[in-house]
Amino acid sequence: MDTTTQTAETAAEMSFTDKIVNVISAPGELYTYVAQEGKKSSNYSLPLLFTILVSIVFMFVVFSQPAVQDQMTEQQDKALMKQVEQGKMTTDQYEKAKEFTPKPGSPFFIIAGTVGVVVVMLLIVFGSSLVYWLVGKFAFKALVPYGKVAEVVGLSLYIMIIGTIVTMIIAVAMGSINAGPHLGLFVGSFDPTDRLHKLLANINVFTIWNLVVVAIGLSKVFAITEAKAYLTVGVLWLLYVAATVGMNFGG
Repeated sequence: MDTTTQTAETAAEMSFTDKIVNVISAPGELYTYVAQEGKKSSNYSLPLLFTILVSIVFMFVVFSQPAVQDQMTEQQDKALMKQVEQGKMTTDQYEKAKEFTPKPGSPFFIIAGTVGVVVVMLLIVFGSSLVYWLVGKFAFKALVPYGKVAEVVGLSLYIMIIGTIVTMIIAVAMGSINAGPHLGLFVGSFDPTDRLHKLLANINVFTIWNLVVVAIGLSKVFAITEAKAYLTVGVLWLLYVAATVGMNFGG
């Protein structure tokens, strides 16, 4: 039996549970197999489904906490009041906005949140996959199907699932929606509108772990060095953080 046949058989033998275990313990081994496999949409569809389900559970559990509900209501009110102070909203508009803003934990809030989770997760998986695929195609001349890159990103979602569960436990234990496994946890009074606080919240243990796993996966499917993959993923993440935090390179 030649090496190619052995590799193909080994890849074919990797089960669903093997992939979950390997993305955590041996991502290089996992993505070597994925790169050699044919198209397998379950590599992104199943992790995506599980991530959405866990995220919905997170929303039900965390937003059912009275302390979190009070905190969310306070943050909503503070954000609306800031609009009034900046002259972007009148007092009457402020009162109407308060009236129609979904109350944290209410049925409408949960429904809107569920829809939001689905949309955000689809954007994360397929949007980031598109960006990585374009970089691979034009920067590294990698002739890799878009779906294969989506498999890399999709399988990394198992890391996000663990992170969501850990975040849920921390948020419930501390009674704060802003609590999580990130540097913002060490801020005395976290303000989600503060740029520095938002930056610290982006430096999340599970986000970094996820990015490392994605970089390893891209190095396998693009056939490039891990150093190039780490640099690519790191730069794209920094650009994303800069955009979401509202920073610019000019200071």
